[in-house]
Amino acid sequence: MSTLTHTSRVPLTVDEGDIDQISSELDSLHLILPTTPLILADPPRVPVEVAERIIDLLSDDFYTLRSCALTCRGWLPRARYQLMTSIRIQSNEDVSSMYHYFTAHPRIAAAVRRVFIRINKESPFLNAFPVVLLSRLPNLRTYKYSVYSWDKGFSHHHAASLRGIKTYLRVQELKLSGVRFRTGADLARLLISFPLLRILKLYMVSVSDLQDHGGVLSRMGRFRDKCRWLSELEIYDTDPPGVVGLIVSMCSSPLEMLWLVNCWNGNCIKELSLSVFSESESKRPHSVEFSNIAVDSDHIAAFVEGITSFLKFPLRHLTINFTYLTNTSVFDDEGVVRGCQQLEEAILTHKIPRLTISLEHAKQNRLAFWSRTIQQRFPRLHGDGKLEICCSSEELGHSTQVTAIAAAPDGRYLATGAQDGTIIIWSAMAYPPTSLMEISSSFGYISTLAFSDTGNFLAAIHTDEHDVLTVWRVVDGSRVISTEDIKQTRIRSCVWWRDDLDRIHLSALAVPSCPDEVSESLGPRGC
Repeated sequence: MSTLTHTSRVPLTVDEGDIDQISSELDSLHLILPTTPLILADPPRVPVEVAERIIDLLSDDFYTLRSCALTCRGWLPRARYQLMTSIRIQSNEDVSSMYHYFTAHPRIAAAVRRVFIRINKESPFLNAFPVVLLSRLPNLRTYKYSVYSWDKGFSHHHAASLRGIKTYLRVQELKLSGVRFRTGADLARLLISFPLLRILKLYMVSVSDLQDHGGVLSRMGRFRDKCRWLSELEIYDTDPPGVVGLIVSMCSSPLEMLWLVNCWNGNCIKELSLSVFSESESKRPHSVEFSNIAVDSDHIAAFVEGITSFLKFPLRHLTINFTYLTNTSVFDDEGVVRGCQQLEEAILTHKIPRLTISLEHAKQNRLAFWSRTIQQRFPRLHGDGKLEICCSSEELGHSTQVTAIAAAPDGRYLATGAQDGTIIIWSAMAYPPTSLMEISSSFGYISTLAFSDTGNFLAAIHTDEHDVLTVWRVVDGSRVISTEDIKQTRIRSCVWWRDDLDRIHLSALAVPSCPDEVSESLGPRGC
């Protein structure tokens, strides 16, 4: 038996296969519907608790939160609350409007946890902290302050503003970006104004009288050990060693974590080891992370050498982050190999329990590929189980932009081609697709991919100085055909087809390239 249901939710039972009876019953229903009261089904409802939980998970998505606030009245309070947990101030008008809004809605002011102030050329008034506004935020935890044109003058803070900041007793994280101080005392007074400061991030911060670690710091003993809770320090493009030396001297306990970001070479690291941490064991950090954005071998060799010179004392954990490195050939450079050997010796000498090398832009499915290369540079650490390698990118697949994609006709395989000429063959039999094979070639940008009708062969067009058509065997990744010897040809497309004798053929559409110089004898036929 089968059951058919129409919009009025009245069941109709008929025998399977009885088409005539089904037709007659449907006709009778058509006549009955106009005189039968319509019984509407209850619309689906999402419990309030579930909706609010979903909105909470969208706390970092500003545009989606705004859409939720405009969807219905029931979502408005929660969406508004999440929108106000983090506010951004970029103009004088923002300060005024925020002040009046929080005066009218004191309960919303209690929701603010993070404030980001960005000074630009239209708002010079904001070169001092807007104390009056922030005094309305009793639960402020994170304060970020950025200067748009930091290299065009000093962004100083008046003494009255610094005294007013003492009202923000709950701030635990402070980030300064592009700020310039006249004296180290100005920076020290600012940090003291946050008594519960735990995390400090300095991005391109400059202090005029702390360009060296000389007598200036010796005259700042009054600020020593004033930051009781400071445990994490992140330095990005900030002039060492004076700034770092001042902050470390202000910590009353060793730093749990020290980040040194964007280290182009090892000179700044060498200065840090000699001027800051060699004075007292109580000031040495527990864990240190160095980050480098360079990709050429010379900068990386100097970077590794600087880290080696830094290691004059034990650490609980050492992390080296290569931000944009995507090519393992850098580790084959003679200078890098020598630097890795010296670094390994320093780690073993000071009994550092673990070295982590993180590759931020390396794909997770290439972990084994990177591990083989790096483990060769640190063989003793690898043998002792002290080496950890992380490919931090959450994406899978190519290291460069994907430029072509194809699917096998039988649905077994997918193929993707990238800008660097690599091809990855994926299994499409289950979700998510898994990588079966990666094919690398010396040819460039892949513009077209095409599977044969059986899925056993894959054709690829590489667009470089001269287009190259290659055919690869899917089962083992071996190259069957290549047109690399054919010059002055532009290959536009290709297609597989099978003849009457069950033979597979590949046809390509190609046009001759226009030469740079045309001989006079060719006349108008040159191109």
